[in-house]
Amino acid sequence: MSPVKGDSPFIPSPEEYARAALRCIGYEARCVPYWRHSVQWFLASLVPDAALNQWRLQTGIRKRNEMKALVGEK
Repeated sequence: MSPVKGDSPFIPSPEEYARAALRCIGYEARCVPYWRHSVQWFLASLVPDAALNQWRLQTGIRKRNEMKALVGEK
């Protein structure tokens, strides 16, 4: 699932997420099955799209650079 390890209120175990996802299928156009992710989605919906898109872009670029650095170290 996710390479992120450790305790986080927003990272469910694979089993928790699978159970939540199965309950969600077929009920909504957008499936945000895990309740904590629903909270995140709600909070994100309050932010203007331009600001959210800028944050996503910066996060993606940062992660890409981190991965390049990791690959370059080997």
